[in-house]
Amino acid sequence: MVVRTAPNPYAALLFLEHEASPEGQKIIDDYEPIKSNLHSGGEISRIVQGKKISVNDHKTFHNTPRWMQMVTGHMLRALQPAMDFHPMASTRG
Repeated sequence: MVVRTAPNPYAALLFLEHEASPEGQKIIDDYEPIKSNLHSGGEISRIVQGKKISVNDHKTFHNTPRWMQMVTGHMLRALQPAMDFHPMASTRG
C-alpha cells in the first residue's frame, strides 16, 4: 500500500514491485524467512508445502483465539487414543 500523500509514490510502487518479485522474495527469505510469501518458492513455502494452513489478516485477527481453540481441540481429540494407551498398563496386575 502506498499512502496518497507519499512524497515519491512511484518510487514506493517500484519498491513494492521489487519486493514482490522472485528476487525481492529471495532477499526477504535470506534475511527474514518467516516474512516471505507463501507462494514464492522460498523457505516458508517449502515448510508449509503439503500441509493444511490457515492465513489470518487484520480483518479476521479477532477470531484467532477461537480458531486456535478449535484447532487445538481437534488435535487433542485426534491424539487422545494414543494418550490413553500406557505401555505399562498391560503388565500391571
